[in-house]
Amino acid sequence: MIVLMAGLPGTGKTTLARELARRSNGRILSKDEFRHAIFAPEEIEYSSRQDDFVLQLMLETAGYLLSQDRTRVIYLDGRPFSRRYQIENVLDAADSLHQPWRILECVCSEETVKQRLEGDAKSGAHPAGNRNFALYREVKSRWETILHRKTVIDGGQPIADCVEAGLASLREIQRSRHRLCDRLCLPRLLRMDWIFGLFFAVMIGLLIYSFVSTSTAVRKKAQPSIDSFFDGLYSAVFWKRTNRRRHQSGPKDGADRN
Repeated sequence: MIVLMAGLPGTGKTTLARELARRSNGRILSKDEFRHAIFAPEEIEYSSRQDDFVLQLMLETAGYLLSQDRTRVIYLDGRPFSRRYQIENVLDAADSLHQPWRILECVCSEETVKQRLEGDAKSGAHPAGNRNFALYREVKSRWETILHRKTVIDGGQPIADCVEAGLASLREIQRSRHRLCDRLCLPRLLRMDWIFGLFFAVMIGLLIYSFVSTSTAVRKKAQPSIDSFFDGLYSAVFWKRTNRRRHQSGPKDGADRN
């Protein structure tokens, strides 16, 4: 499963992601950690272009980790996901990996956000150098409402309540996946490995081909009888019409003269 930690800076995304990962066999992929591991300090731009590049590397890493263990939960952290195209890119990647997804949007009051950001700036605890209240207002001004299904979590509440809300959301999507599989009676690459999904798909294809072939053979075998029936019906109708016309017109000259 891929989980998007969405929300404005300072709303508690990273703290929540750490607790959820600890309790759900999860792994956090942080945009800021990826960026600082790839680029030298003088190369860091904090631009959308660089953020998109780093997110693409995060998605490739997520694909590799999920190929090793498909039951893991990958948390994408460090990006607000303030633009819709950023979310669509992640959802497309999740679909290509045949993985479910969940959006957890963290919200918080501005007073709490301001206190958190000022505290992180003084302590230097956060790796992003541009993370301040001015960035919060800038991202908020261009925030695009998330249209996909999401779970909104108030990051100003106690962390235990936030974690419980996040875990409940993850359990909900897992239950919905199982209900879908049970309803369709097919693995659909959700519960089973891809090789079993391919095996079921081939078997269903063979059954459909056998049914179509049998139906075609039956139609071909029955076709002569059907044709004979319609030919006889046509001949009978045509013969009756011909005799009726002869009776109506009477005998020709020289006929029936005795």
